Amino acid sequence: MLEVSLILFENVGLLAFVAVVYTIAPRRLPQIPHALLVGLLCGLGAVVAMLKPIDLGNGVILDTRGSMIMLAGGFGGPAGALIAAAIASAVRVYLGGIGVAAGVAWIASIAALSSIAYRVLRPHRAPMTHKSLAIFALLMPVPSVFTIFLLPWEYVVHFFTISGAPLSAAQMIGVYLLGTIMMQEDERVAAERRIEQLAVTDELSRLPNRRAFYARLAEEWQRHTRYKVPYSVLMLDIDRFKAVNDRYGHQVGDAVIAHLGEILSQSCRISDLPARVGGEEFAVLLTHTEPEAATMLAERIRKKIEETDCILDDRRIPYTVSVGVSSSDDFPLSPDEVMSAADSALYDSKRKGRNRVSVAGAELTDAVRAVNTRVALERAQGVPDANGEPRPATPGGHGG
Repeated sequence: MLEVSLILFENVGLLAFVAVVYTIAPRRLPQIPHALLVGLLCGLGAVVAMLKPIDLGNGVILDTRGSMIMLAGGFGGPAGALIAAAIASAVRVYLGGIGVAAGVAWIASIAALSSIAYRVLRPHRAPMTHKSLAIFALLMPVPSVFTIFLLPWEYVVHFFTISGAPLSAAQMIGVYLLGTIMMQEDERVAAERRIEQLAVTDELSRLPNRRAFYARLAEEWQRHTRYKVPYSVLMLDIDRFKAVNDRYGHQVGDAVIAHLGEILSQSCRISDLPARVGGEEFAVLLTHTEPEAATMLAERIRKKIEETDCILDDRRIPYTVSVGVSSSDDFPLSPDEVMSAADSALYDSKRKGRNRVSVAGAELTDAVRAVNTRVALERAQGVPDANGEPRPATPGGHGG
């Protein structure tokens, strides 16, 4: 039994290489779906395990390939388990012998069990925890108890009297130790994503911030230039926001901003980008959107805000917004031109009495061109443009 144990734990040591590769591959190959990558790596690990097994003769082998299949399901879900199981099963069939049926059945049962455990222990792709990982490890011996009976009786006796205990121990330890390495890598990646998200997210409104908006706007402008894909921009400003702060306090003002952020998130498509670009100023980038559709959405948003009070501590705080609309079809020269046109239309809404939607049209063209001329001069002098901070001021301004 000691010799069997040493060979099996040596087998686990070989698989540690796969766990180390797991810490490198996602960064080098970000274009590969996570489940596919996990399935391929764990399938490779299962093959490595079968290359140095305990050979009981007549094609009956014992190894720790099951650990890899369990980890594939634990970290890659059903898709990862299926890919790893398919690779391992193909190699086991190729190796042949009277143990093929039992070996393939063992692989399939572990894949099914790990997939079920994934659904139960990690609903909605919840993070792996040490407790969940320990449960995956403890499940490891279960499939062997049933699939071993597909072998001739003498091998069943050998399993229960000699090799079964060390095989189960090696695989449980392998799942937990290798899984810990993989779990720590997932935690590191998740932490990096949170930091990246915080860098482009406005904390108060929970919307993308100014930097994220202008980066995406530049991308949409390039797409429009190359493929003539239309986009539109909405500029929104909370009416008399200073009066809200003065009357109710800054805590209520913050609640109004958060409330508006929530309405914009609910009103936009996944492909659109609502953002907070200033104190009480918001912008919405509408992809694949003509001016008419953008205007209709702007009016729906304006009306919804007018009819939906912000509620804080049982107090209802009514507020309205003014909106300006512009489109790449009417202002195609640059992102600055589209933004300047939307800002000018927003000012027009303020000038006409607030709580309304205005669309940038031909009458705004001269003012927009003047702004673009100024922006060009500022660029020549090294002043940050609309894709940086601060964005150039717009004609007239709107303060409230």
